[in-house]
Amino acid sequence: MRKAKLLKTPRKSDVEATIDACLANASRLMDDALMLEFQERGGGRLAICMLAQEEYAKAFLLYIVREELLPWDTDLLRIMRSHACKHLLAIVMEYVSPDWETIEELQAKLRAEYDLGDRFPSRISSALNILYFEMIRRGNFFDDNEYEPDVLAVAIGERDRAKQDAIYIDVDKSCRVKNSPSDITRESAAIEYERASRYGSIVAGLLKPDAHEGLELRKVKDAMKVVFWQEYKPIASSG
Repeated sequence: MRKAKLLKTPRKSDVEATIDACLANASRLMDDALMLEFQERGGGRLAICMLAQEEYAKAFLLYIVREELLPWDTDLLRIMRSHACKHLLAIVMEYVSPDWETIEELQAKLRAEYDLGDRFPSRISSALNILYFEMIRRGNFFDDNEYEPDVLAVAIGERDRAKQDAIYIDVDKSCRVKNSPSDITRESAAIEYERASRYGSIVAGLLKPDAHEGLELRKVKDAMKVVFWQEYKPIASSG
């Protein structure tokens, strides 16, 4: 198990200023991505969009800090710098602000969530457990029998590799080109642009003075208050 060092709690005004800086930088990246919309190849645009997604995820993490759901310690600083961790946080972001198009779809999502009670959907449980038990407490050890395969893939860097492939030539063992940024299509870049836009909207909604706190967000907050603080505030045993 890793041993983190608890740091002095930052001032709320400093946390909020840093959130604003992350959002401003993400917005700048989105402006840059928009300028590349009509380029024939999508590699540069896709990479920029994924950088913006990571900045929005960082802003989400700092929102969690502002809400005092996570301890401000050396482990938190480490995961803030991890590309994989930010993409795991993005999975949680999508959960706390579910996407829906019709009232019937929204009602179905709510019914499914209430049926789970205090439990999380398996993808969200996987993301939260990897973040805490693997990335924070153990440091990068994965038991792939316990987690959803697509979430595990994110944790071991699949999304970050997609970003790298949009920038660099990848060479295989035979010294042949394995991946090239020229292979990235405009359509793939457009998907990542829409994803980044959604992340920006999610964070902006959470930061509103009258922000709506849905069932999913309440469950995440309750879980984080207990689990992520347990190194400093041990959970009392029932024995």
